[in-house]
Amino acid sequence: MRHIELSEFRDKDGEITLENRIKGSLRHGLRWYNDMQAQDQAIEMLSRTLGPEHVAITNLMLAGTTISIPMIVLSPQGIWVVHPSPLSGVFRAKGEDWLKYGGGGTQRFSPARPNILTEVSSLAELVQSYLRGKGYDVPEVEPVIIFTNARTHIDTQTPSVRIVQADAIDRFASKMLENQPLMDQDDINELAAMLTKPPPAPIEERPAPEPEAKPRPVAPIDLPEPSTLEQGAFYAGDSSALTPRKERSLGVRRLPFTRQQTILLAVMVFFEILVLAVMIMVVLANTVYS
Repeated sequence: MRHIELSEFRDKDGEITLENRIKGSLRHGLRWYNDMQAQDQAIEMLSRTLGPEHVAITNLMLAGTTISIPMIVLSPQGIWVVHPSPLSGVFRAKGEDWLKYGGGGTQRFSPARPNILTEVSSLAELVQSYLRGKGYDVPEVEPVIIFTNARTHIDTQTPSVRIVQADAIDRFASKMLENQPLMDQDDINELAAMLTKPPPAPIEERPAPEPEAKPRPVAPIDLPEPSTLEQGAFYAGDSSALTPRKERSLGVRRLPFTRQQTILLAVMVFFEILVLAVMIMVVLANTVYS
């Protein structure tokens, strides 16, 4: 069986370094490393029976989602979403109920968390919907849980997903080969290439640059030399354009007072002179008659 590993935490040899083990556990939780070891064991045991025409893709992140699929097996006989589990203990799979014996300190079966039955079933439905959205009319994607710990016992009562215990992995693989082929090798290779092809990088859209404002053309003005302008003259382009009437009005406006203010000032000056003359006459009269 061909194996395509897509986890970012495995090196080129498929090994997980101590640094990557810490990073993966921080991102996916404490049970992540044990799940990765269970994947290795499941791949090894399935490869004993399944030949190179089968492809196992592990740790696939579906394009456009943040959901990781533990394992997808592409086979001429169909497609399986497989969850290799390292759980140990005694469990019961009844319909969609996932129970553990002795949970919570009691000697009976009680609900176990997380419910791996519903988890794997949801992943299978997601993969089937994804493939159909890509134009592949797959009849069914079957959910499977493979328990790799030989000390684990599962009491099955019509479970919603296929349960494969450690001592039945070889038998499960043999049963796969007995099914009628649904795909040829080209179909399997095409599906594997489509699933493992990295999604295109998003194109960053940049806003269109705003058009530069063009400066308004300014007509050239030929200014006369400073020496040719008389002091106090008003210049507005061509001095020859001023009529004599305009020149007289501009000349009047050079005075700091209006016409009314000028008359009032003249009257005040007249009375000041009159008062001063009277005072001089009084002083002279006093001098003569003293």
